[in-house]
Amino acid sequence: MLLVLFGYPGAGKSFIGKMLQDEFGFYHYEADDDLTPPIKEAIQKNYLITEPLREKYYETVCNKIELLRDIYPQLVITQTFTKEKERKRILDCFPETRFIWVQAELPVIYSRFAKRDNHLVKNFYAAFAISLFELPQIPHSVLMNNNGTEKIRHQLIRILDLLDQLFQSESLSTVKVVS
Repeated sequence: MLLVLFGYPGAGKSFIGKMLQDEFGFYHYEADDDLTPPIKEAIQKNYLITEPLREKYYETVCNKIELLRDIYPQLVITQTFTKEKERKRILDCFPETRFIWVQAELPVIYSRFAKRDNHLVKNFYAAFAISLFELPQIPHSVLMNNNGTEKIRHQLIRILDLLDQLFQSESLSTVKVVS
């Protein structure tokens, strides 16, 4: 199974990716680990990331997914995927991909950033990225992450069960799971 966790910065994608790795046997690929130096510099200076920079970065991400997919039967990728075309690119390259939109309330997101001293993204840039985030049109599930590991675990179990059923029937739909 190939999962992509996407959503606003600070929504908890990496936390949930680590949970999927530790508790559900997925390999977690944190795509932000492959951010290029020019993208990191743009984020640090609160600049817009240009399309050529995005294009090169997502080419790297797709290549990495291709390599990892051949090694790990259960793979989860975490990244903001701000633009719909970025999500569609992943889906075009890997049609078996299942997307989970990780959501959290804005006050929760901003409180998380306030606690992160060494994180690349700060509150200002997070707000900027959120303003540019395109609502997903691709088929996806929704996971609410307003704190509470047990609630997250419960949602993950339900989503993974639903995705298994959908995979078996080879149909996709948008599924919202809220506990």
